[in-house]
Amino acid sequence: MDKSSKEDLALIQKIIEILNRYGGRYSQLSQGGYSKYLPYFAYNTHSDEQKLIKAMFADFLKEILGFPVDAFIPEDTDVVGERPDFLPIHRRLHPFVFEVKGSDERELGRHFKQLSDYVGAYSVKWGVLTNMRELKVYDPPLQTPIPDYSFSFAALYKHYQDHKDRPLDVLEFPNTKHFLDFCERFKYREASQEDKIQAIREAKNWTDSETLDIVQLDRTIHRVTGRLIDDARDQKAHLPELLALQKTRPKKIATELEEIACQLDARREFQLPDDRTLKKFIHAGEGTPESKAFAVYLARVAYFAMTRILLARVWEDVRLIDQSLYDGGFDRWYENFNRKIREVLNNAFRLAAEHYPWLYHARCNYEWFRPSEEAIIDALYEFSEFNLGKLDTDVLGTVYERYVEDRFERKQKGLFYTPREIIRFIWDRVGFTSDEAFFRFEEGRREPRYIFDPATGSGGFLVEAARRVIE
Repeated sequence: MDKSSKEDLALIQKIIEILNRYGGRYSQLSQGGYSKYLPYFAYNTHSDEQKLIKAMFADFLKEILGFPVDAFIPEDTDVVGERPDFLPIHRRLHPFVFEVKGSDERELGRHFKQLSDYVGAYSVKWGVLTNMRELKVYDPPLQTPIPDYSFSFAALYKHYQDHKDRPLDVLEFPNTKHFLDFCERFKYREASQEDKIQAIREAKNWTDSETLDIVQLDRTIHRVTGRLIDDARDQKAHLPELLALQKTRPKKIATELEEIACQLDARREFQLPDDRTLKKFIHAGEGTPESKAFAVYLARVAYFAMTRILLARVWEDVRLIDQSLYDGGFDRWYENFNRKIREVLNNAFRLAAEHYPWLYHARCNYEWFRPSEEAIIDALYEFSEFNLGKLDTDVLGTVYERYVEDRFERKQKGLFYTPREIIRFIWDRVGFTSDEAFFRFEEGRREPRYIFDPATGSGGFLVEAARRVIE
């Protein structure tokens, strides 16, 4: 037996083991009628999608296709039907969605429309339907399953059962070959930097039929910010050199660090910074007030860098600026700048600066940080999953509150942020819901009313007000 055949046979034996491990559940759901896979799936007529099939398919994803637990998103049970049952996080490398049905479903093709909608909403190539009796792969708009990737679990199980004495014979069945082809094409892939760049280069233009998953975007922003924090931490030892030509900036950063340290420790007295203060914070020992303050400062630095990348992408997706980071523009500029990622990003920032010069041109305490090529690629790859032109909520404020101003720091500083649903409730209660509330009329012209928020924080009340006025 050659190595390839051994690996294929091991994969088949593993799926048989998964199908067998639920004997107790089969018996329970059939009230003692069936405790084996084949009889249960042949005769079951009761809905078991939630109680059985999703758990079985989750095992299939992890143990057969190799997806880590954090590499796919299960369906949000609070919004059933709005998201596929299992959605890969990185769909540029895994361009498919999985939708699961109960074993009582005898005709998977009835759900093609639902699957096709998911494929369009998440801008992927394939949709997979299964009830763990059979599995069908579709390439919408074609309504016929792809034969090479579609197979029957039940047939695979029976063939293996019938050929226990000669297990290699199982490999000769067409159904087995389709199973193995499916596993090879739909297995989890760890992306290299080259894979990520290629995925961004080959990404399709947005069609505006996509769905923007705010929950997933929020998690992605957290990952990108965390990656940038690590990158900024790697550069912190070189901060004095990076600021060598700026006379006042080192002292301004040292002042901010001292202020953060005082906010974290109410007993600490503010000390005017001198030429040595910045280095004292940079080289502070682990667990000291200075090291904690510097960690908060690096989170702000990373958040600032992430915000600049995200907003440039948003403005590209709404066609406010030319595409540089996605949507065809990346491929062109990547070649024009001799495949230098940082130059591509700088070009996007130059275009964005025409609309928001403070964020992209002005000097501040955070702009010294230049993300590494690897960190830039990671950020662009992560954000390439989203049509950000559909963004209409305050995700930046939410991330800042939860990630940068962590709970300990907020408590120490006396900061309390209002959840978005409470913001909407308050605006409703005060009557900010109609033209009369949004606008005043002067000399026959409609002018927006002014809004004053003396404790703005991340601007949640103002963002919600602006959204209502725009709508």
